[in-house]
Amino acid sequence: MDIPKCRACEYTNEIHRAAVEAEVERLSKMKGLRLCGEDELKKRLLLCSECGQLDMNGVCMMCGCYARIRTLPADSRCPAPQRRW
Repeated sequence: MDIPKCRACEYTNEIHRAAVEAEVERLSKMKGLRLCGEDELKKRLLLCSECGQLDMNGVCMMCGCYARIRTLPADSRCPAPQRRW
């Protein structure tokens, strides 16, 4: 999948990136968890990257989740009052 990198992937160390990617992999393999499609994931990550509430580690300051993880489940929603996705 060609997915844009979140800020966590661009700015943090290898150990941190590995932990985020391990969680993404774990979610991807969970039975019964519906994930959003590649196009929707790209859209969500792009909107998160443009949001002023995303810190340099890829953490959403509205909810405290990593954007890369929060955006993956299909039923997940943007936590901002004016939802971006």
